[in-house]
Amino acid sequence: MKPLLSSFYMFIRQIARDSMLYAVCIAPLLAAVFFRFGVPYLETLLCGYFEQSSILAGYYLLFDLFLAILTPYMFCFASAMVILTEYDENITAYLAVTPVGKQGYILSRLVFPAVVSFFISVLLMSLFALTDWTLPMLLSVCLLTSLLSVAVSLLLVDRSVNEWTHIAVSSIL
Repeated sequence: MKPLLSSFYMFIRQIARDSMLYAVCIAPLLAAVFFRFGVPYLETLLCGYFEQSSILAGYYLLFDLFLAILTPYMFCFASAMVILTEYDENITAYLAVTPVGKQGYILSRLVFPAVVSFFISVLLMSLFALTDWTLPMLLSVCLLTSLLSVAVSLLLVDRSVNEWTHIAVSSIL
Protein backbone atom coordinates (compact mmCIF):
# COMPACT_ATOMS: atom_id res chain seq x y z
CA MET A 1 0.00 0.00 0.00
CA LYS A 2 2.90 2.34 0.71
CA PRO A 3 4.19 2.21 -2.91
CA LEU A 4 0.69 3.01 -4.17
CA LEU A 5 0.40 6.00 -1.88
CA SER A 6 3.83 7.28 -2.87
CA SER A 7 2.88 6.89 -6.54
CA PHE A 8 -0.35 8.80 -5.88
CA TYR A 9 1.63 11.48 -4.05
CA MET A 10 3.89 11.77 -7.11
CA PHE A 11 0.74 12.17 -9.20
CA ILE A 12 -0.49 14.97 -6.93
CA ARG A 13 2.88 16.75 -7.17
CA GLN A 14 2.70 16.59 -10.98
CA ILE A 15 -0.71 18.22 -10.91
CA ALA A 16 0.48 20.89 -8.48
CA ARG A 17 3.41 21.75 -10.77
CA ASP A 18 1.21 22.19 -13.84
CA SER A 19 -0.93 25.30 -13.46
CA MET A 20 -3.39 24.17 -16.13
CA LEU A 21 -4.08 20.85 -14.39
CA TYR A 22 -4.30 22.70 -11.09
CA ALA A 23 -6.94 24.97 -12.62
CA VAL A 24 -8.81 21.93 -13.94
CA CYS A 25 -8.98 20.52 -10.41
CA ILE A 26 -10.21 23.85 -8.99
CA ALA A 27 -12.85 24.30 -11.74
CA PRO A 28 -15.56 22.18 -10.02
CA LEU A 29 -15.39 24.39 -6.92
CA LEU A 30 -15.69 27.54 -9.02
CA ALA A 31 -18.59 26.03 -10.97
CA ALA A 32 -20.30 24.99 -7.74
CA VAL A 33 -20.05 28.51 -6.33
CA PHE A 34 -21.39 29.96 -9.57
CA PHE A 35 -24.27 27.49 -9.73
CA ARG A 36 -25.23 28.04 -6.10
CA PHE A 37 -25.05 31.82 -6.05
CA GLY A 38 -24.93 32.99 -9.67
CA VAL A 39 -27.80 30.99 -11.12
CA PRO A 40 -30.40 32.11 -8.51
CA TYR A 41 -29.21 35.70 -8.96
CA LEU A 42 -29.56 35.32 -12.72
CA GLU A 43 -33.02 33.86 -12.12
CA THR A 44 -34.12 36.99 -10.24
CA LEU A 45 -32.65 39.25 -12.93
CA LEU A 46 -34.29 37.33 -15.77
CA CYS A 47 -37.63 37.09 -13.99
CA GLY A 48 -37.60 40.82 -13.37
CA TYR A 49 -36.65 41.65 -16.94
CA PHE A 50 -39.13 39.30 -18.63
CA GLU A 51 -41.79 39.70 -15.90
CA GLN A 52 -42.09 35.95 -15.38
CA SER A 53 -42.42 34.02 -12.12
CA SER A 54 -39.65 31.56 -13.01
CA ILE A 55 -37.35 30.93 -15.93
CA LEU A 56 -34.38 28.90 -14.75
CA ALA A 57 -35.96 27.22 -11.72
CA GLY A 58 -37.11 24.27 -13.80
CA TYR A 59 -33.50 23.61 -14.78
CA TYR A 60 -31.99 23.58 -11.27
CA LEU A 61 -31.81 19.78 -11.28
CA LEU A 62 -29.95 19.92 -14.59
CA PHE A 63 -27.41 22.33 -13.06
CA ASP A 64 -26.98 19.92 -10.14
CA LEU A 65 -26.43 16.96 -12.45
CA PHE A 66 -23.87 18.94 -14.42
CA LEU A 67 -22.03 19.67 -11.17
CA ALA A 68 -22.15 15.99 -10.22
CA ILE A 69 -20.61 15.07 -13.58
CA LEU A 70 -18.13 17.93 -13.72
CA THR A 71 -16.17 17.05 -10.58
CA PRO A 72 -15.12 13.48 -11.46
CA TYR A 73 -14.63 14.36 -15.12
CA MET A 74 -12.22 17.17 -14.29
CA PHE A 75 -10.24 15.06 -11.83
CA CYS A 76 -10.01 12.12 -14.21
CA PHE A 77 -9.19 14.45 -17.11
CA ALA A 78 -6.23 15.73 -15.11
CA SER A 79 -5.30 12.13 -14.43
CA ALA A 80 -5.47 11.28 -18.14
CA MET A 81 -3.26 14.24 -18.97
CA VAL A 82 -0.68 13.08 -16.41
CA ILE A 83 -0.79 9.56 -17.87
CA LEU A 84 -0.29 10.92 -21.38
CA THR A 85 2.60 13.09 -20.21
CA GLU A 86 4.23 10.12 -18.51
CA TYR A 87 3.65 8.01 -21.61
CA ASP A 88 5.17 10.71 -23.80
CA GLU A 89 8.23 10.94 -21.54
CA ASN A 90 8.54 7.10 -21.36
CA ILE A 91 8.10 7.12 -17.59
CA THR A 92 5.36 4.49 -17.68
CA ALA A 93 7.78 1.77 -18.76
CA TYR A 94 9.99 2.51 -15.77
CA LEU A 95 7.08 2.63 -13.33
CA ALA A 96 5.90 -0.78 -14.52
CA VAL A 97 9.03 -2.47 -13.11
CA THR A 98 8.89 -0.70 -9.73
CA PRO A 99 7.08 -2.21 -6.72
CA VAL A 100 3.96 -0.35 -7.87
CA GLY A 101 3.71 -2.43 -11.06
CA LYS A 102 1.29 -1.97 -13.93
CA GLN A 103 -1.84 -2.60 -11.89
CA GLY A 104 -0.67 -0.29 -9.13
CA TYR A 105 0.12 2.39 -11.68
CA ILE A 106 -3.41 2.25 -13.09
CA LEU A 107 -4.81 2.13 -9.58
CA SER A 108 -2.87 5.19 -8.46
CA ARG A 109 -3.55 7.15 -11.65
CA LEU A 110 -7.20 6.34 -12.30
CA VAL A 111 -8.91 4.65 -9.37
CA PHE A 112 -7.54 6.87 -6.58
CA PRO A 113 -8.52 10.11 -8.40
CA ALA A 114 -11.98 8.66 -9.05
CA VAL A 115 -12.41 7.79 -5.37
CA VAL A 116 -11.21 11.25 -4.31
CA SER A 117 -13.54 12.84 -6.85
CA PHE A 118 -16.45 10.80 -5.48
CA PHE A 119 -15.98 12.27 -2.02
CA ILE A 120 -15.41 15.78 -3.33
CA SER A 121 -18.47 15.48 -5.55
CA VAL A 122 -20.59 14.39 -2.59
CA LEU A 123 -19.26 17.32 -0.57
CA LEU A 124 -19.85 19.86 -3.33
CA MET A 125 -23.32 18.52 -4.04
CA SER A 126 -24.18 18.61 -0.33
CA LEU A 127 -23.03 22.21 0.02
CA PHE A 128 -23.92 23.79 -3.32
CA ALA A 129 -26.88 21.88 -4.80
CA LEU A 130 -29.82 23.94 -5.97
CA THR A 131 -32.33 21.15 -5.35
CA ASP A 132 -32.88 18.80 -2.42
CA TRP A 133 -31.20 15.40 -2.77
CA THR A 134 -31.83 12.34 -0.69
CA LEU A 135 -28.64 10.70 0.57
CA PRO A 136 -29.05 7.43 -1.41
CA MET A 137 -29.72 9.35 -4.61
CA LEU A 138 -26.76 11.66 -4.01
CA LEU A 139 -24.40 8.76 -3.32
CA SER A 140 -25.59 6.74 -6.30
CA VAL A 141 -25.29 9.66 -8.75
CA CYS A 142 -21.82 10.55 -7.49
CA LEU A 143 -20.72 6.91 -7.65
CA LEU A 144 -21.99 6.47 -11.20
CA THR A 145 -20.38 9.68 -12.43
CA SER A 146 -17.08 8.66 -10.83
CA LEU A 147 -17.18 5.27 -12.55
CA LEU A 148 -18.09 6.85 -15.86
CA SER A 149 -15.24 9.34 -15.58
CA VAL A 150 -12.74 6.47 -15.30
CA ALA A 151 -14.11 4.99 -18.51
CA VAL A 152 -13.89 8.33 -20.30
CA SER A 153 -10.31 8.80 -19.10
CA LEU A 154 -9.35 5.38 -20.39
CA LEU A 155 -10.93 6.20 -23.75
CA LEU A 156 -9.06 9.50 -23.88
CA VAL A 157 -5.73 7.84 -23.14
CA ASP A 158 -6.39 5.02 -25.58
CA ARG A 159 -7.39 7.29 -28.45
CA SER A 160 -4.44 9.62 -27.86
CA VAL A 161 -1.90 6.79 -27.69
CA ASN A 162 -3.33 5.15 -30.81
CA GLU A 163 -3.29 8.48 -32.65
CA TRP A 164 0.37 9.05 -31.71
CA THR A 165 1.24 5.55 -32.89
CA HIS A 166 -0.57 6.17 -36.17
CA ILE A 167 1.24 9.50 -36.68
CA ALA A 168 4.61 7.95 -35.87
CA VAL A 169 4.09 5.07 -38.30
CA SER A 170 2.84 7.46 -41.02
CA SER A 171 5.87 9.71 -40.63
CA ILE A 172 8.27 6.76 -40.97
CA LEU A 173 6.59 5.51 -44.16
